[in-house]
Amino acid sequence: MLVLSRKRGERIRIGDDITIVVTDICLTKVKLAIEAPRSIKILREELSLTPECDNDDSSNSARPSNRPDAPHEQMA
Repeated sequence: MLVLSRKRGERIRIGDDITIVVTDICLTKVKLAIEAPRSIKILREELSLTPECDNDDSSNSARPSNRPDAPHEQMA
């Protein structure tokens, strides 16, 4: 496991097509933005442990897109 320290606005690159950006730090929470191809499944760990996440359709709707032509969803 690689452990890194990052400040707000700093980025981490994974391979050629995945970027993680620290967007906010507040007390005990860190907000991250992840830029990756749509073919990469990205889930919070607690969601990946539920059986309904095995359905490919549900993984696409849970992941917001930053593509200009895609509808924008607000994540809670």
